[in-house]
Amino acid sequence: MLDNGFVLNKKTIFENDIIQNYLKYSIQSLKAEEFKIYKSNNYSEDIKFSITTIIYDSKNDDLFFKNINSVLEQSLDNVELIIISNGAKISLLNRLSYLLSDHKNITIVINPVPQFEKVIVSLYCPVISLANLGLVLSKGHLFTWLSWDDEINRNYCKSIYEKYLKKGYKCFSPIPKAIDLDSRIMKKRTNDLLKTFEGLKDTVDSIDIMKSRIDKNRKVICISPGELLSFEREFLISRQGIDFDIDCSQYFRVSAGESIALVKDAFLFWRYHPNQAHLILGSYFNKTHIKRIKDLYKI
Repeated sequence: MLDNGFVLNKKTIFENDIIQNYLKYSIQSLKAEEFKIYKSNNYSEDIKFSITTIIYDSKNDDLFFKNINSVLEQSLDNVELIIISNGAKISLLNRLSYLLSDHKNITIVINPVPQFEKVIVSLYCPVISLANLGLVLSKGHLFTWLSWDDEINRNYCKSIYEKYLKKGYKCFSPIPKAIDLDSRIMKKRTNDLLKTFEGLKDTVDSIDIMKSRIDKNRKVICISPGELLSFEREFLISRQGIDFDIDCSQYFRVSAGESIALVKDAFLFWRYHPNQAHLILGSYFNKTHIKRIKDLYKI
């Protein structure tokens, strides 16, 4: 059972001077005024990589554990995992409680007012607000948000972190591979994804990615949602955190003007299934937003 947690309220969160405007409003939009925090007994002083994942009341809890275990098995030491509950069943939380005693660098956040309202998702998605809450609570040099149904390979964090130390880039893209419910590679979908990375050098400019998605005469490059990107944590905070449009605005707003390093030894296993988080979320977005972004780009 989860116990010995502490309460963190929004007022305390906003005392951090680095949290400005958009990022502040993102977290402020959450209905809850305070959150219950549980931390593992052992926490490293120097966290290298922080990963946030958001769990909820699902019919597929095993996917949560595949996600979480892929983080716990990372070859890089001092990786932090922040699990945010957005209405997860008590039984699932109890299953997760062993992480606090058996592993280090684990934080479990209980959002007491779970939310996912279809009527406002086209304007602002509260799930993204929870990801930004994880960003503010995290301690790593690097940060990424991992969808509840996806997995990463064992050297994911190590490969990205080594590239960060060696080259000093701020934005990183892993290579996506499609998997099914049983974590088996889906060859055709994976090959289609990998073709969009063919011929690219070690880095790609975010503007070139957006050009390829807007201009029908160009070859589309880097087919992967923006949520797959990893960032230097302080850089991401300075760019006001993750934006509501996980595909386009991570390139247009967050990564704008930056070279995105392609980390070819870091694989994100993008799970395809009927309840795929990315497809569900995307189905609620107002498509006029994408048109507006295209129009602004042309201007």
